[in-house]
This record gives sequence, C-alpha cells and structure tokens, in this order.
Amino acid sequence: MVSVLKESEGAKMKGLVLVEKGRVEMGDNLPEPKCGPYDAIIKPHIVAPCTSDTHIIENPHAVPGCLGKAIGHETCGYVVEVGSEVKDFKIGDRVAVGAAINNFRTKEAQAGYARAHNMTVYGKAENWQQGAFAEKYFVFDADMNLAKIPESITWEQAVMLTDMASTSFEGIRNANIRFGDSVAVIGIGAIGLMAVAAAALAGAGRIYAIGSRQLCFDIAKEYGATDFISYRDGDIVQQVVTANDGPVDSAIVCGGKDSSTINQGLFMTKKNGTVINLASFMGEEAKPLAYYGFLMDKTFKSVLVDVNREILERLLTLVELGRFSPEKLVTHRLEGIESTEEALHMMNGANRDCIKPVVYYGPIG
Repeated sequence: MVSVLKESEGAKMKGLVLVEKGRVEMGDNLPEPKCGPYDAIIKPHIVAPCTSDTHIIENPHAVPGCLGKAIGHETCGYVVEVGSEVKDFKIGDRVAVGAAINNFRTKEAQAGYARAHNMTVYGKAENWQQGAFAEKYFVFDADMNLAKIPESITWEQAVMLTDMASTSFEGIRNANIRFGDSVAVIGIGAIGLMAVAAAALAGAGRIYAIGSRQLCFDIAKEYGATDFISYRDGDIVQQVVTANDGPVDSAIVCGGKDSSTINQGLFMTKKNGTVINLASFMGEEAKPLAYYGFLMDKTFKSVLVDVNREILERLLTLVELGRFSPEKLVTHRLEGIESTEEALHMMNGANRDCIKPVVYYGPIG
C-alpha cells in the first residue's frame, strides 16, 4: 500500500500514526495544528496509552477518519498557543486535557448533552486534527475544555484524571449509588480501579473487586474494595451472589473478553438495580445483552467518558484534598515520544505487571 506518511505541505511535527489496521508508525511530517480564535495548542508533557487506543488500532473502522493520523487521547502539557478569544488560559500554563474534547456551541450542549457529533476523541475531530501522541495537540474551545493543574498536583496524578477517573466517576454517577449499597466492579484494570475508588467516595458499602491479578487486588483494597473475586475460582456471578447473600445493587462492567461480560453484570444485579458498562467491545458483532427477563426492572446504561473543564477541576480538587490517589495506577514510566509505541504494547497485554504506563515527552517528574 502507499504510505499515509508521505510528505505533505506544512508537515512539521512527529506523531504516532495509525497507518493501517494493526500497525502504527512514528511519522515526522505531520501537519501542525492550527489554532482558531477560541482554541489552544498544547505541547504534551505526559501521555498515557489506553486500551481504547489498542482497540482502535485493531479496529480502525470503529472511529472513521482515524487512519493516517496520530492517535491518543490522554495527555497533560503546557499551553504554547491560544486564540484571540481565549480568556482563562495563557502560554506557559500547565493544563490537563479531557479525553473527549466537547463542542459546547451546539444544540446538544444546550440540551444538556455536550458530546456532539464533532467531539474530538482518539484523534478524530471536526477539522481532522491529530491525536495526543504528537508533539503538539489541538484543543477546541479551550476555556471550556482545559483545566489548570495546581502546583501540588503531579503530572501522573493529573493525566490519570483525563480519562481513567473521569470515565469511572461518570459511570458511578450514573449508577445512582446510595450509601451502603453493594457494588460489583467487573474488571479491575485502570478503569475498574478508578470505579472502585469512585464507588467508595459515593458511599457504597460492600464493593466487590472482580479480576485475577494480585497487584490489582492490592490497589483495589487501598481504594476501598471490601471483597475480592477471582475469575480463576469459578463463575463470578455465583461467587458474587453467594458472598453478598443475594444480587448486588449495582454492577459496573469495566472489562472482559467480550460483551458476554454485560450478561454477567445483569445476572448478578438485583431487580431495580443498575448495570453500567464502561468497557469497549469494538472487535465483535453486536450480541443480545441478556435474556429479556433479566433486563426487566433493571436499568442498563453504556457510558462514554464525560469530561470537561468543570469535571476536571472537581477531580483535581479531590486529589488536592487527598480524597483519592489516581497515581497508584501508574506502574511503568517511559521517556521520549519514540517510546509511545512500546507503552501501547504494554497496554495490549504484553506485560501482566502493567496497569497503566505513562510516557514523558519532557523530563520525567
């Protein structure tokens, strides 16, 4: 095939490009982003690969337009350019950027739903800008989508808020957890661990952490999990129902090999309970969620990351006050933009000791 990394006019920066299904390549001739009057350009200082990135690499059809562009959506960095109408940010500010950059100048936003069709995520934008794994990153509507990082917050704390915490906290918010509720978190990778932390902060009682790695069980305990269920010990539905003396109030689906995990969440949840799906199952055909009877009298929601300036500032406040420590997710640190592909490989299951790697595009620390 003809390389999508061929020379193009105005190409001035490096970025990790999705060349074709299953293959990324470091390109050095990507066009630098252009800043509009309400926008900003940041220089990423730290990035964090996500399992969603690995899913996109294997299933690029899931995000039309991503081929030929830098991918990535978790980053924090320094502002290097602002538009003439940006009021609250200036060059040099240290900022966090949400994994989904929303367009608040839409009817959807006015109706209370900011994630419009031209939302930027995974490197896809209304004007086809590059993703976060590049030397510069475009941020639409900067005053609404950026958040200043307080001096007391580390880079690693901040970058874990841009997707991992914001996704999980949104899932827990949608679960409408009452104090003392029982909650099962299925899959305790980075998203699941943040869901455990969010459930504990929301007042949940028994929190079942379901996984297989001891490293993740240990961190889940620090975040507030009370019970630990291993896939290796048999059917997780039966284990949860037995331990809880009946179905749980809510199940949060944060992982699994395929969407049958959603069925498990439904089966372990009581009538009038809630099942929240935070996992992505991009590589399979649609499947029935569960037997019809198990959906009756239950609420099911599949939740996409909801993040903006206000949400990021709330999360930063929680970290600043010591309510939770998102940096515990970080298990590996790499340096240099050229290390991004190695970090992606870690997120693809190549390293069982990896929960979340970060790559510093600037000095580590």
